Amino acid sequence: LGLGWAAVLVAAATGLYSWKISFQESRLGVFIGVTLYALLSAIQMGYIYFVEGNTVFVGKRKTLDKRIQTERLTASSKTTRPKPQSPAPSTAPTLPLSTFYPRATSTYLPPHYHLTVNYALTVSGGKALIRANKVEDERCYADFFDSKGNLDEARFVAWVSAMLEKVEDEGKSQ
Repeated sequence: LGLGWAAVLVAAATGLYSWKISFQESRLGVFIGVTLYALLSAIQMGYIYFVEGNTVFVGKRKTLDKRIQTERLTASSKTTRPKPQSPAPSTAPTLPLSTFYPRATSTYLPPHYHLTVNYALTVSGGKALIRANKVEDERCYADFFDSKGNLDEARFVAWVSAMLEKVEDEGKSQ
């Protein structure tokens, strides 16, 4: 976050400098500003790619239950392509994939949203693990959008909420 704000401030300062000073006089300053902005943006992009990865949420909560406990919830997501599967023998009539997904062909399957939720309960500042659990699920992107392309927020929130309940419930039963 700090790298992003620093890059924005450098860009704003560079723009203001080039607006106040004539082009011939401000070329070196603008060159330095643009170079610094590109460098900060590249560092930020590298940090996001190599350090944060697919992580979209990290939450931490401390509670007092006879001792200080720390709950940590981490969610990560990625887009995956489903692997084509050979159709299982069935006596029931089947509809072609294009019935549900108009752009689908035998070689094209729509992308899926893969969500992983990790839960850990620790004590003693993270030195002792009480319980941990991991839940993964995958759904087709089309499941969360209507025919006009609008996000069905209620359906998406219900799916994520069910995963959160499952990760916490399974963690308690261990």
